[in-house]
Amino acid sequence: MEDVPRLHVRNISLQLAKCEIATDYTQRPNVIRIRACDRTVLIECKDRIDALTWLEHLQAAANIATSLEDRSMPKFYTLPRAP
Repeated sequence: MEDVPRLHVRNISLQLAKCEIATDYTQRPNVIRIRACDRTVLIECKDRIDALTWLEHLQAAANIATSLEDRSMPKFYTLPRAP
């Protein structure tokens, strides 16, 4: 039987999660950081547009993951212009 690589899959709740562009992570470009459930997850995207799309969707999901009484106002992030 051929060895098939197994994917490590873990569910992480986005309730009270913080999603941001990992500007301090310099090993790879276009990385998103998700801080949730006492964990930090880094997601590498193929380009800046892909990273912004993922970030927008993750923040939208995190904003609706909590109850209406506990939600804060959504945060909109802007990025500095590339040189």
